[in-house]
This record gives sequence, C-alpha cells and structure tokens, in this order.
Amino acid sequence: MRKLFIAIFTITLLLIVLMCRQEEATLPVKPEINYLSTIQGGCNGKDSTELTGDETGKGNALLFLLKHDTLDVYIGLNYSCCTPFTTKTVVLQDSVFVDLNDNCPTTDQSCYCDCNCYYIWDVLFTDFKPQLYHFKITINDPRKDQPVVFQEGDLDMTQQYNTSSAMQSRVGYKFRSFTR
Repeated sequence: MRKLFIAIFTITLLLIVLMCRQEEATLPVKPEINYLSTIQGGCNGKDSTELTGDETGKGNALLFLLKHDTLDVYIGLNYSCCTPFTTKTVVLQDSVFVDLNDNCPTTDQSCYCDCNCYYIWDVLFTDFKPQLYHFKITINDPRKDQPVVFQEGDLDMTQQYNTSSAMQSRVGYKFRSFTR
C-alpha cells in the first residue's frame, strides 16, 4: 500500500512540474524592438485643395535611419491622391509588420483624386538590439483581393553605425518592389 501511495505521489508531483513548465512556455515573449510611433507626412491627410503639385516625382522608398537611440523606418509611396490612410504596426520578437491601410470605404474611385501623390511614414522604434530584424510592409488596397507586399526583407543591426548618419545599408536585404 505504501509503494502505491509513493507511486501516485511521484506521478502527481511530476504532472504538476510539467504543467508549470508548460505555463512558462506560453507566456508572451517581450519584443526585441520597441515600437514608438508613426509620423505621417507627404500627402497624408491632404485633400485636392491642399495639393501643390510638388508631391510626385519621387520613387517608392524604404530607408532605415538611425537617429541617436531611435530607428526610423522611412516609407515613401506613390499612390492615388486624397487616399485616407491609416497604419498598424505589430512587433513579434524580431519581426516587424507594418500595414498601410487604404481606408476608402468603396472600391470605386469616389474617395481618390485624379492624380498621384507621394505619401510618407516615419515608423519609429527604440530599445533595439544588435541583431537581425525581419521587416514586412504591406498595403491593404480595397481594390485588390489580397494585401500587396510593398517591401520585405532583413535589417542587420549587428554592425556599428555612426548615430548621426543615415543608415541606408541593405546588408542581406531581400527587396521586393511594389507594383499596382
């Protein structure tokens, strides 16, 4: 009887330890980079009366700028004028996902002006570590069936950078361009 009691006690104790370890494994992992904010510029928030004509002529761009302790992911996009954009940024450990959402409520041309415009987003991050980060920027266009990948790739932050200069190195960067 005593051996049976010891066996049941041992099995119960092992199950408790295993369940505690399983709970530890499911705790959320702290992101390895901290999203701070997004600053909109260019044509964001402008209607047709505010356009000056100098908002086009620039190429689509994705730049990584290091300003002191802040990483600025600069996104420049040529797109239909007067588009009501919002953004969503999600950080999952070493991966950053930025969604540029075209919030035109209909798929017809009712909320677009008859021109192209250059939209700018500065997506700011802090508390990054010297490691490789994965980035994916998508555009959610109501006229498309699926989100469009604007650009995606890897940013190698293991190198030492001068904090007062622009970081435009695309070491190991896989580039996919946006086509409409």
